[in-house]
Amino acid sequence: MNSSCSQALGRSLSSEEVVKKICFASGCDVGSQPISGDAAIPDQEYLDQLIRDKSDLRSVHAAPFRHLSRLIDREIARVVAAMSAQVHVDDDVAEEERGEKVCLTEMILVPVDRYPRYNFVGRILGPRGMTAKQLEEDTGCKIMVRGRGSSRMSGSRRERSNDTEPLHVLIQCEDYEKRAQQKMRNAVEAINQLLHPPPEGKDELKRKQLIELSIINGTYRPTSATKSAMRNTESTRPSSPAHFPAAVENSSYTEQARLLSQFAEAAKQGKKKYVISSYS
Repeated sequence: MNSSCSQALGRSLSSEEVVKKICFASGCDVGSQPISGDAAIPDQEYLDQLIRDKSDLRSVHAAPFRHLSRLIDREIARVVAAMSAQVHVDDDVAEEERGEKVCLTEMILVPVDRYPRYNFVGRILGPRGMTAKQLEEDTGCKIMVRGRGSSRMSGSRRERSNDTEPLHVLIQCEDYEKRAQQKMRNAVEAINQLLHPPPEGKDELKRKQLIELSIINGTYRPTSATKSAMRNTESTRPSSPAHFPAAVENSSYTEQARLLSQFAEAAKQGKKKYVISSYS
């Protein structure tokens, strides 16, 4: 039996003293590897040290160390669980990033035959392309409207090279294969939801886009109906892993509502240029 442990039997030791003596006998630094579970990054060396401490406790009279033994057992269990979880996370990341990056492309036809008078282009793009930009940001895919009827007046020269094709949405994604496939599924699901118009009077997305457009034009005047529309956007958007109009973090909608409020105030004060530049 070593001298430090022999001295421990002669008097009652505090928990801190016991920990220091056990760690000193095993050659560890009690300050850098606390047994209380505060080790930021558990590793194999720390686990080995805990096992040696457990062995040292067995070599002395157990009565003064009954709580310490229980704490070491708890810490060993915590470290093993943390190390196992870290291995699982690393494996998932490695699996997603395996191989080379791929470029996926998907084309979704717009149902203009079923809804000949519906403005799908405006619904997908939104005012100044805001809806499409939000979709791209949250799905990680590039989203474009192509084909007959997709050209829109924007003050610049219009491209008509694809006007002979049927109206469609073109989705592109470049990433590692597993990630790209998941991003593409999310984008396809979000676009498919946009291509199913809701009943008349229940299109909250359209109402929100009209509010955004009036803010851009500097004509926005808040009413109880428009305020209700902004509040209802969160609760009425379709559920999907792909943001707009899909399910996302609440912070995105909170931030957007805050910006809309600022822009509305600027519009009322005649600061139209500020509003337009903020949305460009």
